[in-house]
Amino acid sequence: GRLVETLLNEKLIAGEHEIKWNGGNNPSGVYFISFETGEFFSNQKIILMK
Repeated sequence: GRLVETLLNEKLIAGEHEIKWNGGNNPSGVYFISFETGEFFSNQKIILMK
């Protein structure tokens, strides 16, 4: 795959955060999102259906 978009690339203070992605300009399909916070790293699959 290829990088579609970087939503946030900065350090945040500790706490709960919400980031919204508007996939309106992207075609329907399977996308993968990655999170990294210090020592924690997560990849998740999402499906965009229009």
